[in-house]
Amino acid sequence: MTLFALATFAISFLVRPLGGLFWGPLGNRLSRKHVLVLTILIMSLATLLVGLLSSYAASACGRWCRSWCCG
Repeated sequence: MTLFALATFAISFLVRPLGGLFWGPLGNRLSRKHVLVLTILIMSLATLLVGLLSSYAASACGRWCRSWCCG
């Protein structure tokens, strides 16, 4: 399990410059304040949607994932 945590950290560390390549020029064109607000709204919306998901045990996806991962 620790290896998965380290892999997640490594992937996020490698993908972060790609976000900078996208959001950096956009921030220079529009304004950095507007781009900051937009990224915070996107993260907040994603967090809200994760919170609104049904529980793992009750969802069809949870049953599918359990059967797919655990055999």
